[in-house]
Amino acid sequence: MEIEGYRIERELSRGPITTVYLARQVELDRLVILKVLNVQWQKEKDLVQRFRREARICARLRHPNIVTLFDFGTAEGSFYLTIEYVEGKDLRELIEAYHPLPFSVIAFITREILKGLTYAHGKGVIHRDLKPANIVISWEGEVKIADFGLATLGDFPSVTEPGGTVGTPAYMSPEQARGGSLDARSDLFNLGATLYELCTGRSPFEGENLARSIQKVLKEDPPYLGTQRPDIPEGYARLVHRLLAKPREKRPQGAGEVLERLKSLYPFPDEEILMRFLKHPEAVLPPPEVPTTTEPRKHKSPNLSWIIAVLAALTLSGGWFILQIFKNRADTEHQNASWVQIDDTLVSSRIFPDTFSVESAAPSPEEGENAALTAEPPAVGDAKVSSETPDASEKPAARSGGIFLTVYPWADVYIDGVYRERTPLKQPLPLSEGEYIVELRNPYYSAYQTRIHIAPGRVDTLKVTLSPALGYLNLQVSPWARIYIDGEYVETTPLQEPIALSAGRHVLRLVNPNFPVWEDTIEVRAGETLFRKVALKN
Repeated sequence: MEIEGYRIERELSRGPITTVYLARQVELDRLVILKVLNVQWQKEKDLVQRFRREARICARLRHPNIVTLFDFGTAEGSFYLTIEYVEGKDLRELIEAYHPLPFSVIAFITREILKGLTYAHGKGVIHRDLKPANIVISWEGEVKIADFGLATLGDFPSVTEPGGTVGTPAYMSPEQARGGSLDARSDLFNLGATLYELCTGRSPFEGENLARSIQKVLKEDPPYLGTQRPDIPEGYARLVHRLLAKPREKRPQGAGEVLERLKSLYPFPDEEILMRFLKHPEAVLPPPEVPTTTEPRKHKSPNLSWIIAVLAALTLSGGWFILQIFKNRADTEHQNASWVQIDDTLVSSRIFPDTFSVESAAPSPEEGENAALTAEPPAVGDAKVSSETPDASEKPAARSGGIFLTVYPWADVYIDGVYRERTPLKQPLPLSEGEYIVELRNPYYSAYQTRIHIAPGRVDTLKVTLSPALGYLNLQVSPWARIYIDGEYVETTPLQEPIALSAGRHVLRLVNPNFPVWEDTIEVRAGETLFRKVALKN
């Protein structure tokens, strides 16, 4: 594809409605995002209207926590948006890479999202699709809300017909799931689901299919956040669950109210916490448990048996000998300490003990910075393995190692055919030196299998994006209809994304009380999208 004034660098993603490219704006010599409406939709008035509306809404928003729209135009008969390119990760990728995130980082990200959302709500803009994939994080620690494609504005007409739903099922509010009217409180529910995932690594309403996710949104409350992450402060946990209240009147009235509440709980003195975390994650990791005192202690208090030994030594050999014992013990504890105090921060000392230790997996500051600057999400079905190797000045390698797995969307982990754990993992899996077969299973995705070698004293990271074993159904129904698949209600048109279905034959039924029931058998192929356009008639 060619657009005058831009040079396409590469395709970033392709969906049923739009394709996203990374491009260089030649005149200004800067990288930008080009979001292009696919050619086959150029004559579909509702989609063109939605695309234009996104441009007009984004043009009104100028805020440090919102991705900036640069331009809107046409090329090769299709419409495109030129959007600010943020070099970094989206929040979903950040969660996958670093879960569990330290609370200081969580609180900072929460505040930045709320600042952008407060501004948008002040302009009368409701996002309607807030989720981790639509929040981008720059390597400089900036947090920006992106993708206002489903946003609505008070003085712009909506393109969603009565009875339609908008949003992503695992994050949408109950009123969104019912196809009802939306306001700022609907965005707050989306935000609550996003923050819950930020803390736990998983959406509170994730289901095995779209219908199951919607059922969870409508009828189920997620487990209390404090029980999932005991290190999360009580005030923050209560705030997140307030955002997830099913009746909208029980939620805060707007993002500004939530932001003020958050500020009252946490003063946020460190404005560079996220940037430092991205450069040196190991320096901001949660410290190990320490006794409850005003300051963490570097050394344990001597126990009774040790005191008796000291007294005996004093009796036999005099004061000089006891001083030598104190010095030797202090030196030994200092050398073996797993965490040390540096500028009021507990940081891993990267020792390699004889038994497997999570602390031994932490990369050096130089390794952490290089990994953060070069990390990219893997292609579908591909794996990316990285290793951290201790410096030569450190202790000799241990006799055991391990593997840390990050899997999108999730998987049950089997090692040599034996079930170990379900992702997201809280810590690496310890393994002895040798060869292993790792298998990742998700009933809705193709199984992934690979052979790994565990080296002593080393923890490798395996990143995998599973390939779907599903097909997709994209429907365009005029005027609108409730969709039933194999007799089960799934969604109401117009669809915002294709419906995921298992490969094979299904019975599709469309119901609109003003028209006769429409029914047909469809064949869905794995990894492919089936498109059907139906006009209901009397």
